[in-house]
Amino acid sequence: MFRKLASNLGFSKEFTPLPTPPKSIIISYGKNAFNLAFDAEDSKDEKRPERGPTVGFVRKKVLEIVESLEQGKQASDKKSENATQEKDHPIDKKSDSSRVILVHRGRKLTDDDSPLADRGVETGDKILVLLAKIGAYNQPGISLKELKSRQKYLEKQEIIRAEKSRTAALGPRDKIQKILDDFERDIKPLYTTYLTEVTKQKEAEVPNLDIIKEQHKVLEELILQRLFKFDEIDTMGDPEIRKFRKDSINEVQEYHNNIDRLMNELKAKTKL
Repeated sequence: MFRKLASNLGFSKEFTPLPTPPKSIIISYGKNAFNLAFDAEDSKDEKRPERGPTVGFVRKKVLEIVESLEQGKQASDKKSENATQEKDHPIDKKSDSSRVILVHRGRKLTDDDSPLADRGVETGDKILVLLAKIGAYNQPGISLKELKSRQKYLEKQEIIRAEKSRTAALGPRDKIQKILDDFERDIKPLYTTYLTEVTKQKEAEVPNLDIIKEQHKVLEELILQRLFKFDEIDTMGDPEIRKFRKDSINEVQEYHNNIDRLMNELKAKTKL
């Protein structure tokens, strides 16, 4: 009956099957990676339980995992250091899953009611987790700006993905140049923010290393993504294009070297 109705309305008689809900995914948070498996219980309270777990369910589960990690880390620290941190930079203990930013294949997962399957998440896919730490981001100035810059970057990925088919038609030299242009547009503003904050913390009597660590982690991920893109380009055996790619890699690599050097310098100062 439904096929006949669809035919009468001008639709194709062939129906595209709905994507299969994932059985498990890999959660990547910092240096940690976890396998998150799903069962029927995880989606029984959803609006469409047959579509499997939703983005909101994963966001809550991730927050539980991350908070457990943070609690374990704090428990291993010296009591005196914990007391000082809580006094100087109190952390809001209230769990808030909106702090969790989920990124799948370069795209931010935003609609909590949307099933993972409908967002293209398949079994075994990796989801990158970025956590907005309440205590750190409630501090004045740069940290909140950094969070907004990062979110803005993630949102731009949809535009970049839409241009993927057009980019595929470019020659190798144009592809290399496009990576450099994207780096100039998306990464350099974050790099400048990082330099400003490092200078500010160097001048502070008691540097706040947590802010720098968070910004360093974001920049490192973004820079490495660009370096990996260079490796994917086939120079077609052209020595001039090969040299252009090598020079471009060295140029971007220098930014990575600089953020590491500045981080190490600030760490050394905090130990004095």
